[in-house]
Amino acid sequence: MVAVDVLPIPDRSRLTREQRIALRTLLAERSDILVELRHAGVEVVAWTDPDIDVAMRLAALRQRRMRTVRR
Repeated sequence: MVAVDVLPIPDRSRLTREQRIALRTLLAERSDILVELRHAGVEVVAWTDPDIDVAMRLAALRQRRMRTVRR
């Protein structure tokens, strides 16, 4: 299992109409990719998680355990 950090959603307040459309497309693609990663067994940790430090430590611990089991 691998942990992936997910960046926060950017500030849209200063974007033009075209930039907002491009951002929506980008975020939709990112969402699809994150779903595929989760289905592949990748642990996804969002920056907005209330306990991001704890979540990252737990993900790293699970990853170490998985490596030990495979050997």
